[in-house]
Formats: sequence, structure tokens, C-alpha cells
Amino acid sequence: MKARLIACILMGLMALGCRSATEPVAALTEPDGPPYLGVIYVDVIAGVYIVDVLPESPAEAAGLKEGDTILVANGARIMGGFNFKSQIVALKPGDTIDLLVERENGKRDQLRAVLKARPETVLFE
Repeated sequence: MKARLIACILMGLMALGCRSATEPVAALTEPDGPPYLGVIYVDVIAGVYIVDVLPESPAEAAGLKEGDTILVANGARIMGGFNFKSQIVALKPGDTIDLLVERENGKRDQLRAVLKARPETVLFE
């Protein structure tokens, strides 16, 4: 049991559910696996700060930019990375997520992204 838990944590699959360390996780191998926005972020006091937006991602298509801070996702205030991730994993590919972002210049914009299935090579939102 301890080895299974460690394997799940190391692979970053706790939010997806891990049945066994030796079984493939269906969500990563099925074409309509876990939802994907395509951003790398860090926690800030109120929200998550976008460090990078991946090319050809739903985030890029929606207009998210490096330096944006996501304050609200689907009407819920974002209070850090765990809170933000929970908003994404509650959805599925094809769903939309409405985002209130604060740009580096202080301007706030409302954006809408259509989530895709997460590529097998990506282990984050």
C-alpha cells in the first residue's frame, strides 16, 4: 500500500485517481482523458500567476499570456494552485472555463477557454 501511494504521488496522479502503481491510468491513455488548459503557474496571494503558456494550447487560443494572474475560474475565486487545479479537473475535454485575469498592466479581462484532452506527454493543467 505504501509503495502504491508513493508511486501515485511521484507520477502526479492523485487528482486523477490511481488504482494501482502497475496498472495504466486510463485517463492518460484515452483520447478524451483529463482536461488540459496548457499553462504553467505559481501561487500568488490572490490567484495563480502564469509563468508560461504552452503553444497550441487552449490557454493560448483563449488569449492567456505569460504574466497574467488568474483571479476567478468559472465564478470561483482562485486562492492558489490547488484551488485552480480543482476547477480544471472538475471539467472534461470540450467544456469551457471562464477566466477573470489581471494583466501585467493591471487591466482585467474576461476570457473563455475550451479545454482539450491533456496530451500524454504533459503532466500538468
